[in-house]
Parts: sequence; C-alpha cells; structure tokens
Amino acid sequence: MSIGAWGTWVRMGVAAGVAGVVAGAAFLAYVFFYRTPDETPGLGFYPEDGALVQQRMETLEWPDDGASEWEARIHDESGSVVWFTRVKMPSVKLPYEVLQPSRHYGWSLQAIGKDVGDGAGMLVRRFRTPEMKRHETPAGEVTVFPAVLELSPRSMVGEVVLEVHHLGKLEVELPPELVFAGGLKSYDVSGPVLLHMRFDFARAARRVQDWGAVALKAGGVTVNVPVSGGDPVVSFREGVDTGFDPYQDTPSFSNFTLSFFSELTQGTCLGISLAVKLFFESVDFGSRDGVPVDDLHLPQLLEAVANSRRLVMDSSQSFREMSEKDPGRVMELMEALHLENLNPLNITATVKAVVTEEDEDRLASLLWRELARGSLPVVAGFRLRRKLVKTGEDVNSFALLDSGHAMLVYRAWRFGEETVFAVYDPNYEYRADEPLRTALWVRPGHAATYHAGLKPDRAMTRFATVTSSKVFGLTSLMLQKMKDWAVSTGEAFSDLLAPGGRGW
Repeated sequence: MSIGAWGTWVRMGVAAGVAGVVAGAAFLAYVFFYRTPDETPGLGFYPEDGALVQQRMETLEWPDDGASEWEARIHDESGSVVWFTRVKMPSVKLPYEVLQPSRHYGWSLQAIGKDVGDGAGMLVRRFRTPEMKRHETPAGEVTVFPAVLELSPRSMVGEVVLEVHHLGKLEVELPPELVFAGGLKSYDVSGPVLLHMRFDFARAARRVQDWGAVALKAGGVTVNVPVSGGDPVVSFREGVDTGFDPYQDTPSFSNFTLSFFSELTQGTCLGISLAVKLFFESVDFGSRDGVPVDDLHLPQLLEAVANSRRLVMDSSQSFREMSEKDPGRVMELMEALHLENLNPLNITATVKAVVTEEDEDRLASLLWRELARGSLPVVAGFRLRRKLVKTGEDVNSFALLDSGHAMLVYRAWRFGEETVFAVYDPNYEYRADEPLRTALWVRPGHAATYHAGLKPDRAMTRFATVTSSKVFGLTSLMLQKMKDWAVSTGEAFSDLLAPGGRGW
C-alpha cells in the first residue's frame, strides 16, 4: 500500500475516532441534561377560529390541559346550544345531524375537574360550513355537499369527504389530485353516499388553478365539484415540484436487510434514500448525452458522482427498471451509501437535532430551498422513548432518543404559513396505481407531524435535514477494504446509533 493510501486510512481512523468521542459525549450529555415535557406533540385547537368545516361528522380537537374531562358545546348563529357532550379524551366526533350547510357556528370548551373557578377555562371559536348544491338531471336530482372542495393541509394529509345524494346510478370520476382507496379513480354509486377520498401527492398539480374537479355523471349530465385551495384561513400560496416520480425513480424493492451495512447501522432507510437521491440528481436514463455508466463499477460510479459528472444509463429507462435488471448492483450501491450513517457530520447533526429545540420555520425553509433548486432533501425523524425519570410535578421528564428514520422529500405546497411536504418513505413498497400516502406537515406553533396514513405518527417528534459530505461519504468509499475497517468499528457505532431500537 502506498504512503498516500496509508495517510488516507490514518485520516479516516482519526475522523472516526473523533466522531465517536464527540458523538458519545454529546449523547451522554443528552441523556443526562436534556429534558422534554412531552414525548409526543399534542393536539392544537380544531376547528381553528374562522375555519371552513366541510365534513358534517367533523372532529373537535384541543390540547390536553390535564383536566379529568371536558364539556364541548356547539352553538348556532343565535348563540343557542344545538349539541353538547362530556368526554374524557381531548377530542370528539360530531354526530352527522349537528352541522348543516351554509351556516355559522361556534364551539366552546369547559375543562372539568381542574382547580378553576366557575366559567374559567371556557373557549369560544367560530367556524362555518360551505354551501350545498342541487342539480337537476334527466335521471333525477343530484345533491352535493360541499359544492366546492377546499383543500387545506389538514385535508391533504387526512381525508376528503364528499356527500352525494342521488336515487339512480351515478358515475364518479376523480381529478389527478384525488384518489379512492386502492388507487381507484372512478366509482359507480347510487343513493345517499359519503365518498371518502385521499389526496394524491405524486400526481397533483403544482398550481392551484390547475387542480381539477370531481365529475358526477347522471342521465347524460355531468355535475362538476371543483377542487380549490381558497380557504381564507389557510389559503394556497405556491407549490414546488422537482419532477421526481415516486414509482419510476425508486428501486423495485424496499428496506432490504441482507447487506452488511444494513445490519451494522440497524436499518436501511438512509442508504435507500441516498441512493434514490444520487440517481435522481446524477443519472439520466435512456440515450442521452453524458458519461455512460452501464459498465462502470461502483468505485468509478461514486467517483464520477463526487466529481459532479452527469451520468447516463443507456440500457434502462428508469431507476426502477435498472433495479429489476441488476438488483445486485443496486444493493451494492445502497450498501456502500450506508457508510453515511458513520459520517461524523451526520452523527453530529443527529445529536444536535435532538438536543436543541425544534425550529419548524427553519426546517420548512431548508426543505423548500432544496426543492426549489431541483434537489431531493433527505429528512430524518426521531422518536423518543417513554419517560425515564420524574421526581416531582415541577421537574420535567428525561427522554432518550429511541430511533431515527430517514425519508426523501420530493414535492411541497404552501398554505398560508403552513407547508405540506410529499415524502418518499423507503419502508413502503408502492405500486404504480397506488397513491403515495406519506407526508410531513410543518406549521408554526406546532410540532411537525409525519403522516403515513390517516393518523399522524405522533411518536416521531423531531425532524432535521440530513447532512451529507461527498468527501467522506463518496470519495472514501472508493477505497478497497472499507468493509474491513468498518467491521472493526461497527459494534461501537451500532450501539451508539441505535440505543434500544431499530433505527438508522
């Protein structure tokens, strides 16, 4: 081995040792000094004051203030109580018959069982319901509520409901923004029905003026229910689209666990996310101008990427097709990219992200900036363990980092001060005919929430962008015997990075 190579190994060993000492010290400081009052983000008030409520069976939500129970009331425009209940949980779903179209309501909340005087703790918030439309067709009347679907961050990460009444057969066709369960875009119904739809992040238009309409066809007549983003409380501002296709631009397998580095780092999400990012930003498919990479070996490929050379894969039309033709090669690449788990910059950023207070505004601006540049930012979410120590009512609880999960952000929409980021989650395998149902919702004054379905993952409480160093993470991978070096330090890093949980 040459003197230069030995020098490289020495520098790598020193860097790894320093990283281990720094990360270990920071982690111990985190365990003993960092305190968090809650492990999971609490609910805010919903409906917010002035909100547009489009579902009759809406759910009222509020922060848990420690009361033994709460009394919730709905008031009509005159102030009369039209419904009330007492519950022991900080949320309640309204019965169907309570809310009517084109009305203004107020809701109040009274905490019960707290040390408060009569009338204290009362909150009053106002909201409204949209218009209902009636349409005459040769096949009979079609009644639609709401008349316009106003998409908001809440409905984008949750569920969109359209209430339709028609005695005869009705054909429903959805615009690109919406999809039924299982990826269906059309549906035949009759009679009163609630259409439950989901927002499709992968196919939705970037601009709100390009959003379509739900088409209801009966008796040769089409009734259109426009899709809009005009709720004045959280009105649509702008969108950003990187051109990433969550199906074609991802491999045909997810979360593989066969490689050495997958076991070393207790997970696969970061390696897959970085591999997808690498190919999307550095490799073109099909016959194009650039450096052909069909016959390049892994070290040459990584060297070309580190030197910012545009690469072309002539034998494949997409990353997915490439992974189907040559899965071994793709796994080799992902295995190599898992060394980013051991990158000192990433370790430091990980510890810093969970030790310091969250800053959703900074997170949103960083992710938006990367997307606007056409790159795919990698974001990591961290879960916290249950409380370890609680010595009194005035002492906050200690918490431990349980595990982290890396994801890839590829699109975003801004509504007022809130941002919804479309996310590719390597833990899931998606089909071309299914919507990608994973998103990160960032809003001021609330903890960012990760949604992989109708309910948010409230155990994932802190988010940060993942730092990536090409010098350490790519050029050093070209060295032979990297695995031998990693084996000697693997156990220590594995224990450090995944204390008590399957993380990354």
